Amino acid sequence: MTVGNFGGSNSICEQVPHHLDSKTLRLKCVSGQLDPDAVSPNGEKILAIGLMDSEDDDVQGCSPKVINDKYNCNSYLHIEAITEHLRKHATGKAEYDMDGINTDRFNTWIKDEKLQQVCHGEGSMLYVQIACTYNEQQLAKRKVYGLLIGSIVIGTAIFITVYADYLEKRFKIRAKLYDINTVSVADYTIAMNVEPLFTKY
Repeated sequence: MTVGNFGGSNSICEQVPHHLDSKTLRLKCVSGQLDPDAVSPNGEKILAIGLMDSEDDDVQGCSPKVINDKYNCNSYLHIEAITEHLRKHATGKAEYDMDGINTDRFNTWIKDEKLQQVCHGEGSMLYVQIACTYNEQQLAKRKVYGLLIGSIVIGTAIFITVYADYLEKRFKIRAKLYDINTVSVADYTIAMNVEPLFTKY
């Protein structure tokens, strides 16, 4: 399934300090459910997982395309293991909390002390970008709601148009009835132009 096919689907980007043992990665969709296997309309995979080293200033990044992994920190991160974990536990949920992101289950210990500090130490960030999509049942329900709302809007517009035309015709008829029922001097007089010739006599 592609994100473009789901109407209203989106992707979220979450980051969490990688060096804190007690830190939980919270993935929460504003709408839809988490979908690790979703792809974009051009066929690219939405899910992106990686590490930003402690020297990386792009704290808003959430994609390998915009993050400079100059220390190759991602090679020490078990991305496939995290992906499988998300597939198993997060798929179809609107919200999921992932614990143990900095444990040996998802990381490889780095022997080099400096590299360990840069990739896994204070200031390093784990990022996850994941799609939020709708299943077929939800999509069908949204279509029904959309049809209902559209019908109400069109029906209201037609009613207002017809009612406005009715009021216009009614006011015209009332104006004529008022003129017929009102007696004035003009009803018993004749208006005529007096030619200059008649003014001499």
